[in-house]
Amino acid sequence: MVKKYQKNNITSFSVPIKLVHSMLKDIESARKSIYLETYIYDKDTLGIIFRDVLEKKAKEGVTVKLLLDSWGSSANEKFFSEFKAAGGEVRFFRKIIANFKIIYHGHKRNHRKLLIVDDEIAYIGSANISNDSIDWREFALRIKDPVTKEFSKIFLDDYKIFNNFFHKIKPRINSIKLKDFEIVRDVPNLLFQNIRKKTLELIKKSKKSIIIETPYFNPDKGLRKALKRAVKRGVDVKIVLPERSDVRISDIIRQEFLGRLFLAGVKIYYFEPKVLHAKVALFDDEIFSVGSANFSTRSHMYQYEINLFGTEANIRKLVKSHLTESLEESKKFNYEEWKKRPWIHKLIEKVILPIRKLF
Repeated sequence: MVKKYQKNNITSFSVPIKLVHSMLKDIESARKSIYLETYIYDKDTLGIIFRDVLEKKAKEGVTVKLLLDSWGSSANEKFFSEFKAAGGEVRFFRKIIANFKIIYHGHKRNHRKLLIVDDEIAYIGSANISNDSIDWREFALRIKDPVTKEFSKIFLDDYKIFNNFFHKIKPRINSIKLKDFEIVRDVPNLLFQNIRKKTLELIKKSKKSIIIETPYFNPDKGLRKALKRAVKRGVDVKIVLPERSDVRISDIIRQEFLGRLFLAGVKIYYFEPKVLHAKVALFDDEIFSVGSANFSTRSHMYQYEINLFGTEANIRKLVKSHLTESLEESKKFNYEEWKKRPWIHKLIEKVILPIRKLF
């Protein structure tokens, strides 16, 4: 679904194909610059469509810069050879290096998803550029607002450190606060996780309601405890998950604590029609969260993520509408079925427990 508030130049997308059409239209109209940052860029039909349009704009003299994660993307240097010959630039974030630290460093991926056109229009959300996800349920925002210039600065910062495995980065990155917005970023860090900290703060402050929609639900003990305590305060806590995500092991891992959260009063829902990949939250119908971060330890601790928090009234309406639609197409968690889940799944849950934060 596409919903607009033209007065405020804000549009939301839950259907990827409509998001794609809007992104391509804005790219076509670019006059000065196009910055694209994403985790997955595949060399499939959709990837070719984007590449060819971006190549056309580069030939027109528009500055075009792409930052793609080298682990997540199947598109490679050869795929972009003509694009680069036309003047476009592409960098692959942290190419995998074969050495004894491959697992530790290779795990720290750039999961951010941004498109910025002419420093005027920004897209932020959950969607990648891949045929595989074109039929999923996502959530993305198109924003035409002064906040867009901040996204440009963030992209250019990321662009500088694209291939330095041992780049010394500050353990804390300050959030960027504007009138109705707060941009919060994470970099891999075992001690300081900004998006987790902000989310935990909002959970603790919530008085009426919390709705969290995420494809991969693997929160740490502190977040789970905060959700339970919110229920005890009388907060209506809802978690919306895909009935089956694209990562089967993630679906199995989450089972370990869903039953206990349910018994504590947390309402859990499974979205049924298709793969749910949106990463959205709404606290007390007053503060929203939209971006790339999953509600999981891996996302908070190991990945480069970016979320937009805020109170902007129209975005709150769009987020609430999206979440309401998701709930209408979801079924409630069944505790009796959970208790009867396959014994092999229970075994996997226990075996994976020590390394759960990697998923």
